[in-house]
Amino acid sequence: MITFTPLSGINWLYDLVYSDKKDPLTGKPLVGAVFVSTYDNPYIKPSDIEAIKALCRDEDEIAARFEGKFFTRSGLIYKEFDPRIHIVDPFPIPDDWMICISIDHHTRNPQAVIFAAVDPDDNVWIYDEFY
Repeated sequence: MITFTPLSGINWLYDLVYSDKKDPLTGKPLVGAVFVSTYDNPYIKPSDIEAIKALCRDEDEIAARFEGKFFTRSGLIYKEFDPRIHIVDPFPIPDDWMICISIDHHTRNPQAVIFAAVDPDDNVWIYDEFY
C-alpha cells in the first residue's frame, strides 16, 4: 500500500500505478489503484480545505493535493506572466545592480543559462539567455 500526493508529476510511480502489467498465470492486473479525494474526508472542515487551496499555485496542484491526480506541468511556469507587463525595452544595467548567472544543468537536454540583474528593490531583470 502506498499513500501519497503526486506533486512530482509523471514519474516511476505513475508508471507503477497505471501499469498494464498482468499476472502471466491469472491475467489479473499486478497493480491496483484506489483514489480517494480530500473532499470525501468527513473530518476536514470545508473552511480548512479552502485555506489550503489558497496556498496552491494553480489548478494542477489543487488536483494533485486534493484528488491524487498526476499531472505534467506544461505551458508557462509562471502562469501570471503577462508580456505587456513583464517584457520591457532593453536598457543599460546600472553598475551598482547585482549581476547573477544561473545555469540549469541537464543530463538529457541542452543546458540553459540566464543572465539577470537585481535592482535595489529586489526586482529581477532577465537580460540575456543561452540555450
